[in-house]
Amino acid sequence: MFGSLVIVFPTTHEGGALALRESGEETHREWIFDSAALLAGASESSIAYVAFYSDTEHEVLPVQSGYRVTITYNLYFVKDHMHIAVGGAAPLAHPVGTNEELFWSTLRGLLDDPTFLPEGGNLLFALHHQYPMSTSYKSRAAARQALRDLAFRLKGSDAVILKVMQELSLRASLRIVYQDTGGQYSSVTRYVMCDHVVDLENLSEEYSLCEFLRRREKGILLNPDTNRYPGYAKDPNTVQAHWIVSAPWKLEDQPLRPRRPRRESSDRNN
Repeated sequence: MFGSLVIVFPTTHEGGALALRESGEETHREWIFDSAALLAGASESSIAYVAFYSDTEHEVLPVQSGYRVTITYNLYFVKDHMHIAVGGAAPLAHPVGTNEELFWSTLRGLLDDPTFLPEGGNLLFALHHQYPMSTSYKSRAAARQALRDLAFRLKGSDAVILKVMQELSLRASLRIVYQDTGGQYSSVTRYVMCDHVVDLENLSEEYSLCEFLRRREKGILLNPDTNRYPGYAKDPNTVQAHWIVSAPWKLEDQPLRPRRPRRESSDRNN
């Protein structure tokens, strides 16, 4: 299930608005879906409906009078081989902007700037939304394909970021980053990037999480401290990366010195 659809029937009532909230480290936003007001102002018999992602905090406010009658549907993605006949799509009453054009033009401006990563670099965008993923697959290939398939099911701003990257001919793909806080093996927190979901039930006690992911799962070590560990400077399984949006973990203590990976860009008019 990736979301919910709530249909409110035209019964007379006051109150019972649905509050949708999004909270982050620096922001807190709230939207109010007041079905009572919408239905009361309708010129003909109507229903009110709202859909939201499953990771959205939501609350039904108290009903002040009357009866609020609803039906809720759980939303699932349809498999590729399934086809469902639907009627014409209803217009959105209140379209929500995505800032896609602003993001496109801003990023394109940076790519056209010769002082922006002149030697190339790796840009990492942390996903804003949460996504359910299995941690057990029949093979590494299946785990890798599951992550690739997620690209077609990204939500909101996550989907916009990937879409813009692809339009600008950047090599964009989804990866999973694992955090190793060190434990008994090290006092340094390290981050390892993998192209598939890893079943950590197979974690060997002879390795730290970082070394297990690198040795057994072909993980890539992010932003290694080459001053403390000079051997990482020539290690092909390391990457210097720049977090562009708020990352799930703080990486301020990690040095950011871009290497020379190939950066691709193209003119949108081609």
